[in-house]
Amino acid sequence: MGNNKIKELREKMGITQKDLAKKLGITATSLYRYEYGINEPNIALLIKMADVFGTSVDEIVGAKTPMLDLRKLDDIQKELIDAILKLSPSKVDHVLGYVRALSERQ
Repeated sequence: MGNNKIKELREKMGITQKDLAKKLGITATSLYRYEYGINEPNIALLIKMADVFGTSVDEIVGAKTPMLDLRKLDDIQKELIDAILKLSPSKVDHVLGYVRALSERQ
């Protein structure tokens, strides 16, 4: 991955590799290896980094299309997503049609 983004975000926070490594529960050597693309962090560590940096995993890995950041949703939005995930595909189509109709009226 050769992730300069990790280094960029760390420097933006104004902390050393040693300080960030401590926050992440890894060694400074491991962090160095991630920053210079020698090793790649696993998903659990990427999630932890995103929390520390206050960003998304997408930004850290350089994803072209950002994914939805659930941390930024309010309780009603989260409840809507949970409810939709429980519906059958045909009911999801009905809900989508309804939501599209509502949004066009605004």
